[in-house]
Amino acid sequence: MNSKITTVIAAFAGLFLATAANAQDSNTNPINQVTMDNGVIVTNAKIERSAAGVNVQMDLDFRAVKVGWDREVNVIPALAGAQDTLNLAQLTVMGRNRYFYHLRNQIGNKLGIQTKVSEKDITWRKQDLPDSYHFDITIPYAAWMNGARVMVNECLLGCCSKVLDDDWKGTDASYQLPAVPAFVPAFVYLRPKADLKKMRSLHAVSYVDFPVSKTEIYPEYRNNPRELAKILATVDSVRNDSDITIKAIFLKGFASPESPYENNTRLAKGRTNSIKKYLSTFSHISMDVIDTDYEPENWEGLRAYVEASDISNKEGILNIIDSHLAPDPKESYLKKQYPKEYAYLKENCYPALRKVDYQINYEVRVFTSIEEIRQAYAQDPSKLSLDEFYMLALSYPEDSADFHDVIRAAVKCYPKDQVANLNAANVAMMEGRVGEAGRYLDKAGDSPEASYARGVYNALIKNYDRSAAYFEQAKAGVPAAAEAYDQVQNILEIKAMLFEE
Repeated sequence: MNSKITTVIAAFAGLFLATAANAQDSNTNPINQVTMDNGVIVTNAKIERSAAGVNVQMDLDFRAVKVGWDREVNVIPALAGAQDTLNLAQLTVMGRNRYFYHLRNQIGNKLGIQTKVSEKDITWRKQDLPDSYHFDITIPYAAWMNGARVMVNECLLGCCSKVLDDDWKGTDASYQLPAVPAFVPAFVYLRPKADLKKMRSLHAVSYVDFPVSKTEIYPEYRNNPRELAKILATVDSVRNDSDITIKAIFLKGFASPESPYENNTRLAKGRTNSIKKYLSTFSHISMDVIDTDYEPENWEGLRAYVEASDISNKEGILNIIDSHLAPDPKESYLKKQYPKEYAYLKENCYPALRKVDYQINYEVRVFTSIEEIRQAYAQDPSKLSLDEFYMLALSYPEDSADFHDVIRAAVKCYPKDQVANLNAANVAMMEGRVGEAGRYLDKAGDSPEASYARGVYNALIKNYDRSAAYFEQAKAGVPAAAEAYDQVQNILEIKAMLFEE
């Protein structure tokens, strides 16, 4: 068998936001200095994850800040993610008049700037402003913070709270918090073994009626026109197909348990031979192709009927059927012990026990071109071997709907085949139907490729430890397993750094 690898960055895969190296840099190599428009100098800004949460630190140098009597400068450290932003505190420097204006009026901030962001908020009068301030805050961790960066926003306000700069101005103050990268899978498909002979079987059952104690067929008797036509139609559906050669037909006749066993043996055998002759005559099939067998009394069918019914004295009847009595004493005891139930069974169950099971064994020719395979797929997919399904799938791009449709059709025709289930699992994972992929993988066998696919499955559901074990197991047979293992190990290292469960 040959395997084929496809790397797909699916809709659910995402991209690396930061590597482990970035994560280390964010902790050990903070940005040394950023000078903001208002004169505040930010140094030693850093962000890191600990068991306590997300910690943000920076040093603020206020020595170059100039604030007029009627002015205020707001400095707001913030944590900015891809979609969310969290203000961490508001540090305000006010001129003398501005400061007392706020105290007199207690108006807070009416321009959209938060008046109370956190317990770290501080307001200074300019003359009380320290030369420097070390900002340090730890906040609860949330998933959106993966990959977030520290920003420092600033705004200058004038008399009567007039905004003097055009808008908020933000300055990057640190590297990003490391993000847990998404697993990007490479899918490994397996080519099935080619079938040199494509053998198939068709099973059916017929209920041809015979007059009491007769073995000859009466074509117009009771339901016989319909039942005989059904047998011929089934055989003709195979015989008239140019892609198919009938190899054998197997008939097995059954009689019901009433009357002596010896007579039932004669009836079951004779009636089966009569159907064989009828089939050979009207379907023009050699008698040598048709094999026969018979079951004098269909006790197995009777038991199945009773088991599924709600008939009275059900357990007692089943005990008699399962007993080691010979057929005739068994039937006599059943009639004597449960006469009412026996009469019911004879009327409602016994007719269906008199049947003929038949099986047609045939061979489908091997298709030699993609055009022939595509035509057979459109008309009757069951004619294709698994290898022919795979050849057809490869005639389409691997990320196309046609490729996926063919792989799914293959597993429908071969629901127990390990390779078909493995390839169907890959398609399901590629399309984001991970739960469905798990059900296919249950039937995918124990090949290295199946172990690899289970590694991909577990990585996609974020069960990284188990995923790594599967990739380790698959390394000997699947080259892609080594790279996948490294991906998962990198994810586990970053998750450990971020204290994620």
